[in-house]
Amino acid sequence: MHQLSRISRTLACAALALAPLSAQKSFDSSIGVWPFLVGNIDADVDNIIARSKAAGLDTIYLHCWRTTGSRQGELRIQDEAGTWNTTWGTKAGLVTLSRFIDKAHAEGLQVVGVVQIFRDGGPYPDDLAHQTHMIERVLRYLVHSYDVRGERVYELDGIAFDYVRWFGGSHSPTLVDRFLRDARREVGTMPLHAFVIAGAYAIDAGSYDNRFRSYAEMRSYLSQNYGQDWESMARVIDVLMPMAYTANGHVYGNNLALMEGYLRGVASYGRQAIRNAGSSCRLVPAIRTWNDSSGTTTPQTIDACFRGAMAGGADGTMAFRYYTAAPNPTWFSALAQHCDPGPDLPIARLDGSASGVGAALDSSRSTSLQHSQATLRASFDADGDGAFEASSVALGPVQRTLAGPGSRIVSVKVTDASGRSAVTARQIGVPAILNPVAAQVSIQSGGNVFLRLSPGTSEAGRYYALLTTLSGTSPGASFDRGVNLPINFDFLTITAAGLLNQAPFVGWFGAINGLGFADATFTVPGNVLPLAWSGATLHVAALDLDPQTFEPRYASNATAIRIVP
Repeated sequence: MHQLSRISRTLACAALALAPLSAQKSFDSSIGVWPFLVGNIDADVDNIIARSKAAGLDTIYLHCWRTTGSRQGELRIQDEAGTWNTTWGTKAGLVTLSRFIDKAHAEGLQVVGVVQIFRDGGPYPDDLAHQTHMIERVLRYLVHSYDVRGERVYELDGIAFDYVRWFGGSHSPTLVDRFLRDARREVGTMPLHAFVIAGAYAIDAGSYDNRFRSYAEMRSYLSQNYGQDWESMARVIDVLMPMAYTANGHVYGNNLALMEGYLRGVASYGRQAIRNAGSSCRLVPAIRTWNDSSGTTTPQTIDACFRGAMAGGADGTMAFRYYTAAPNPTWFSALAQHCDPGPDLPIARLDGSASGVGAALDSSRSTSLQHSQATLRASFDADGDGAFEASSVALGPVQRTLAGPGSRIVSVKVTDASGRSAVTARQIGVPAILNPVAAQVSIQSGGNVFLRLSPGTSEAGRYYALLTTLSGTSPGASFDRGVNLPINFDFLTITAAGLLNQAPFVGWFGAINGLGFADATFTVPGNVLPLAWSGATLHVAALDLDPQTFEPRYASNATAIRIVP
């Protein structure tokens, strides 16, 4: 077995050595800004953006949250949303995030918020309460804070997870993967990035001479020691970021060839993981841009690391970090040698409003510094299922149907002619479309409830069916495409469905008229309803039905009809 292992490592090394060195320029390179290194950075924002743009970088990663304990941490941005609860974590206010984003977007730079998930010394991935805290408090705050116009308070282009791992020992990826899946459900279409362990020992097997572990050995080592399985992670996230900092550290000394080979190995294995996962995940290794006792950075080490990363199949690199690189202009020059001039990624913007369940969406303000607006394409997620439409359209206004009343999150993905993309979202409020929201009838005297369903003119010609229940509204009935009808099916649901458009359920099935509404009634004479129903609540809700397939796209709110003596 020992001989086989040596042979596999030799073959891996040979394959990597044969990989051609690429002169391709990066279209996905970035730099990380950690404000805690200097304090509040508001006065330095213009300089950060200008230097990043001049180097041809495309994205700025900005640290927003540091975990300090179980369900504890520090919010490192100003609370512009005004909703942060200090029991969730202290506030440091090291940057006005919306201002930073607005300025970066104006120069064509995307901004990704960095969130530290776990920490050495705990909490670890088995702290499920902390996992919930990170998702329902921190991520929800950063991603789903909206202003009165429905725009995101923090128009981030993605969220990057740091320390999303164990810190040694013997573990499986199960709990890390669980966190990533739950995070994906929370953020929806927001791009997710993740820093992953890629130290020289994990790749170079302790020999530090570019005789690498086999891919299978590397994957097993990282999974067991850190709970990071690159393949399973690549199925969930959008950008895989191997932390290849040890290239120009004490491991390789000043040997530029070994540094380059190590980055080529890291990128090659990252690309293999993405390919095996069947993912379109981007690959951006992070490289060292700081000096300390463990190693140094020079323009030559940056060049070697960048060359190796690109030769191994990376989309670019991330310079780690800005404030340790800032005093060294030659480092920025070294980065610029490998980057296309100017930012390469588009910036997505979305306007929108609703009339009934019909939404008027407009992607016209989306931009790209590299491509004309006429060549940009937009695809939408209007039903909130986290998946964009298969087809795309030119930038401009479109009409889409939302998933029903309530606060709806609508996303747009803007893609340029080179396949590079950006995503943003907004919240659109849809008022009740089935009215009145509350009414009552009397067992003794009877009653007449007039119901109007008003989904809007965009739904003219669509069929509807009103359904009713005595068993409440939660959890409701689920249908395809994520449609949830707020009705718990019971005997009354079945009985009423068999009497649609017959008394007392007149107008309970039909088509939305050209004015965008339909009328129905619930009319009962006195002494017809059972006495046992006194004090009960009858709920009614409408289900949309396609005229050809009868598949639903949305459900209405529930109307409550109180039954009194």
